[in-house]
Amino acid sequence: MPEMANRFYKALRGGDKKVVTSIIQDFFIPFCRLRDEKKGYAVSLIKSGAIEIGRSAGTVRAPLTMPTIDQEARLKALIDVNK
Repeated sequence: MPEMANRFYKALRGGDKKVVTSIIQDFFIPFCRLRDEKKGYAVSLIKSGAIEIGRSAGTVRAPLTMPTIDQEARLKALIDVNK
């Protein structure tokens, strides 16, 4: 996701509202909805996403939990669409 983050930053700094809005609507809002499904997912989803893009960050420690298989699939779909 570093490429998407860089694209977002450049669009934000450059005033490209169309790209900024698109990334917010297509990635950040769905990601935040997924994150809000369970307390602690702010950490868990980042770790799961890192694993998904080949940059393992390990798993979370109790009492936090990693996302379910369904949530990981939805996260993967978000990542795939927004690369």
